[in-house]
Amino acid sequence: MGILKDLISISIFVISLFVLYKTTDHNIALISVITITIIYLIKHVRLSKFLKKEAQSAKISAKEKDEQLKCMLENMPILAFLKDTENNFIIGSSSFEEAINCPRGELSTRHLSDVADEESLKYAHKEDEEIFRTQKPIVAERNITYVNQPFLGRVRKAPVFDANGDIKHILVIYENIEAEKEIERQKEYFIETLIHDLKIPTLAQLRGLELIKHETIGTINEEQKELVSQIEASCKYILDMISMVLKTYRYENGKKHLVFEYFSLSELVIECFEEISPVAQEKEVEFVYKDNGLNTIIEADRVDMKTVVLNLLSNAVMYSNHNEQVTVNIEVSTNHIQVEITSRGITLSERECSTMFNKTTGEVPKYTTIGHGIGLYLCKKIVESHYGRISASTDGKICNKFLFTIPLTHKKHRFEASQTLYI
Repeated sequence: MGILKDLISISIFVISLFVLYKTTDHNIALISVITITIIYLIKHVRLSKFLKKEAQSAKISAKEKDEQLKCMLENMPILAFLKDTENNFIIGSSSFEEAINCPRGELSTRHLSDVADEESLKYAHKEDEEIFRTQKPIVAERNITYVNQPFLGRVRKAPVFDANGDIKHILVIYENIEAEKEIERQKEYFIETLIHDLKIPTLAQLRGLELIKHETIGTINEEQKELVSQIEASCKYILDMISMVLKTYRYENGKKHLVFEYFSLSELVIECFEEISPVAQEKEVEFVYKDNGLNTIIEADRVDMKTVVLNLLSNAVMYSNHNEQVTVNIEVSTNHIQVEITSRGITLSERECSTMFNKTTGEVPKYTTIGHGIGLYLCKKIVESHYGRISASTDGKICNKFLFTIPLTHKKHRFEASQTLYI
């Protein structure tokens, strides 16, 4: 491009000289030629100086950045190194050099294959491919072994780009997370123990109430039966809350394993209608069901999807006006299925709609029932684990809508990093 500009400038210069020579006095033409030549030379001298100065400035800036990166890496108290796209080491922290028994300053002469076996190179290649594909950093947890001392570590890899936006280097950082995982294990043990200690007595109470209610251990009058039924309902509510807390904890900590199966979402919605009908009858709320999906079969975790539908339906019924309708509409597209639940009652604001799926309950003061916050928050976690979206909206008057969309079939989109890396 620069050569083309020079050729154009020279051509214009020659044409100008020819025109001046043909149309003016020779003395004037000579003076004009000298003037144009001087201007042309001054312009190019200034341009050359400017470009040279800019190049020197860019070179100094790049050198300063390299020195800063080198200084940071060398003084990091963790295992870290910078490598090029061919797995040649550029620089590393003193901790990393010590870990692989590399003399100070000689890391740049080594290759990843000098310190890693074939399996490790395969894992590293897989991770690098993901970085080149996404142009983004990745994080993975795996067992790391160096100097025959294994530990559980977190691996962070980030691309380093050149001036053209191409990946030039890859920064790799290892972090020992054994202490962190031990705290997580203790926390998990505490939660599991607490849930167990709450759940077992509640189940025992329900069993005892069932025996009393059915007069297995003696007769009771109608007033006593009604009281037993109320206590039984409270115990079941507590049991549901315990189950919801445990599910939420497992989703938040990645302990929940989804069981995908094929089933009819339409049949699931009807099943939820039947379970929640006693509550709806108390408020004289009518269910209206519109299935434009023609009983479409989906692949998802049926138990968890039932939790979502039941929770949204119960909220819709609970906050509907008396003698109103709760409408469930199912729409199917090429790859997704959408469920829309509409109710008429307590009107939500735009802010409440945007925050009601948060973990806390304080964002939606109109929804004051115990468990509201964690229930809708759990719905969000379940839908997102199915690679879907959930939202709420309002017309600002009387109509509120809950909507969630999930894929028709389960597909893994996340990158699964290797389990072990040996150095």
